Amino acid sequence: MNSYNYLKIINDGLEEIYYDKEKVNAKLVSHVPDLHKSISEDFNKLFGYNLNLEGYHLYHLEPTYRQNSIGIILNEALYDNEDVKVRFECIIEHSRIWVKLKNVPRKFKSKYMLKQFKKHTNNSEEHAEFREL
Repeated sequence: MNSYNYLKIINDGLEEIYYDKEKVNAKLVSHVPDLHKSISEDFNKLFGYNLNLEGYHLYHLEPTYRQNSIGIILNEALYDNEDVKVRFECIIEHSRIWVKLKNVPRKFKSKYMLKQFKKHTNNSEEHAEFREL
């Protein structure tokens, strides 16, 4: 999956600027469009859906977030069905991408996608590791 390779690109050089919040945030913001593109391409290969980026949130030097990890959360919607939300939580220095589905209607047509998420969601936060889908 190209998304995980892209996390390595984002992580490159972060260690040197880790305590400079402005530089880290600027670097993370600059990578959001390409990270979205990479994740969207991987998601499309898996499930045949394009994603629409609705927003993002950055985490850096926040002790309440995943043991002070650097994270980018992408809030996406399915391009063909804006009601279905997909949240990608990217933990940069650990090369993790967790995915969570929200607002899935009962008559959602992609049973395969729902089956994969149900199969690989085994935690209290109800998200799956992207590479396992």
